[in-house]
Amino acid sequence: TIIDVINYLYPGQIDLGNVTFRMPETELLIASWNVPNVPQPLEQDLVDYGILHEREINLLSLKLSVVPQVRTLLNTVAFEKDYVSELSCLSYFNSGNVQRQAEAAAFNAWRDDAWDYIFLALDTLAGNSDPLPTPEDLVLGIPAIVWP
Repeated sequence: TIIDVINYLYPGQIDLGNVTFRMPETELLIASWNVPNVPQPLEQDLVDYGILHEREINLLSLKLSVVPQVRTLLNTVAFEKDYVSELSCLSYFNSGNVQRQAEAAAFNAWRDDAWDYIFLALDTLAGNSDPLPTPEDLVLGIPAIVWP
């Protein structure tokens, strides 16, 4: 959609309220355009750009969707081990409590592995023409943590 193209070309501008949309019938149109120092593009030019750069735009959309899901997973895994959050678990890295220190070290290593897995997968997808997975499928590929 032109929303995806605008997010790709002008990151953050929709969230800032500098671009709004309307849909009078079945066509999505720009209602207002206040992107600093950028003249309003024609909707058809955005559609054409989207067709030419579909893979890159879809990869960015995948990345923007998967990053919050990974953050949620990190917090969920920490919470399941009775920590309040990812940061709570990691705060025990230099703890005098041997068990908590070991858990924090294991979590830290796993967190690095999780992000390495996600970003390697995204880089690999950027370099080929394989079908893009859903964000959920990408997150499911993260190996499970092994607690001490």
